Amino acid sequence: MLERSPYIISSFSPDGVFTYVSPTVTALLGYSPEEVVGRHSAAFNHPDEILSLVEYRSLSSIERDTAKFVGRVRLKNGDYRWYETTSEYIRNECGDVIQTISVGRDITRTGTMPLGN
Repeated sequence: MLERSPYIISSFSPDGVFTYVSPTVTALLGYSPEEVVGRHSAAFNHPDEILSLVEYRSLSSIERDTAKFVGRVRLKNGDYRWYETTSEYIRNECGDVIQTISVGRDITRTGTMPLGN
């Protein structure tokens, strides 16, 4: 299922480092999973959106267990695509985020990109 999904499924450490990415990352973005795992998620986002991504991932501001982020993701060839990423925060008994599970989908052609970007 993970190899045929039209979505990128990934997991992150609390500080935003990829701990897993589905094999579909190769077909959708051009990277092998090995090129992604171990790198910070911000390394794949448009420079104009890094601050928004950092705010989105800020553990001190996470009040919900699920959140969405829309931003440009860099393909291996240097182009960008608009992605909507839905994340589920996994917490320990104390309520601290210990892992994030995300599903990203390309929305470049759907017309749902944010205006002004």
